Amino acid sequence: LNIKKINLLFIRNLFSGFINKGFIIFSQILLIPIFISFWGKQFYGEWILISTIPNYLTSVDFGINVTTTTAISGLVANGNYKEALKMYKAANWAFLFLFFIIITIFINAFLFFNWSKILGLQILGEVEVELSLFFLIGNVFISFALGVLLGIYRAEGRYDKFQNFNTLTAICDQLIILFFVINGKNIFLISLFQFFVKAFLYIIFMQNLQKKYNWFKFGIEKNNKLIFQI
Repeated sequence: LNIKKINLLFIRNLFSGFINKGFIIFSQILLIPIFISFWGKQFYGEWILISTIPNYLTSVDFGINVTTTTAISGLVANGNYKEALKMYKAANWAFLFLFFIIITIFINAFLFFNWSKILGLQILGEVEVELSLFFLIGNVFISFALGVLLGIYRAEGRYDKFQNFNTLTAICDQLIILFFVINGKNIFLISLFQFFVKAFLYIIFMQNLQKKYNWFKFGIEKNNKLIFQI
């Protein structure tokens, strides 16, 4: 029986990983020609520039995402659910604190500089660029928090669900992009809808986890000592 369970789990993990990587590759191959066809090379190039800038913020989490998920997995494996929950809540506090710092810096930068001119953009205007960057930055930090949240499935031995929900999130992102690429040239709406859809998915996944695992409860807890240890 145990061997059957192990084999089933292995197949689930393998299949979910294949779907995840396959979708990422397929979407990149599919979307680029669509971008160029509907937007043209110049507008597409400006979108690439704008959407790439927030991606540099992935280094701002200081490895909290990956390290926290690994630590929670170890604690859950040892049955230390109380400490695992503390770590999850402390990670949420860290992401919220970092988001506040980064967004404060960017808002002040928006007030004093014209980012459209600084980046040498010819099509996208100042207001559209700055609003888009605001929500794209927010999207990055939701992704940080979502990564730790989905890590709970991984900690509970459901790596397949961890992969599947990551894939679902990526599918939603790409569908939003595809819709607005075909129906207009508005990068602000892309960033806005990506932000709120990801926030909605976070709530759905969080509620699912709370129903499935009795020890897990959403929360934010200021625990700088624990974060520094991580």
